[in-house]
Amino acid sequence: MLASSALLTLLVYAWYNVQFVQHQGRYLFTALIPIAVAFALGWEEALRPRTSRLLAAGLVVLGFGLVAWGVLSGHGLPKWPLALTVLAAAGLVIRPWLPRQLDALLFALPYVALPLLALYALFGAIVPQLAR
Repeated sequence: MLASSALLTLLVYAWYNVQFVQHQGRYLFTALIPIAVAFALGWEEALRPRTSRLLAAGLVVLGFGLVAWGVLSGHGLPKWPLALTVLAAAGLVIRPWLPRQLDALLFALPYVALPLLALYALFGAIVPQLAR
C-alpha cells in the first residue's frame, strides 16, 4: 500500500511536470510517509552487524570514487562529502563491537541530526542567497 502511494505520487509529479515545468517539492508531500517508513526500515537493517560491514565496504569504495573524481576533475578533493563518507564507514565498521545498550541511541542518531541539518540549510544556504 505504501509503495503504491509513493508510485502514484511520483507518477502524478512526472505527469504534472510534463504539462507545466514547475519543479517543486510540495507535489511530493504525499510521498513523505512511504519515504520515512522506507528510511526507518533501511536504517534498522543498516545497523545489523553483517549489513553494517557490507555498507562500510560500499562507503570505502564511494570514498575512493570521490577522491578519484576530485583528482581527475581538477577541482580538488570534495572535503565534506569525503569526511562524512569516512565517518559513516568508520561508524559502521565499529558497530558490531558496540554494546547492545547503544542500539536505541544509534537508531535515533540520524533523527537527532535532522534539526542540525535544517539549521544549516536555513542559515548556511538559504539566508546567504537571500542576502545577495
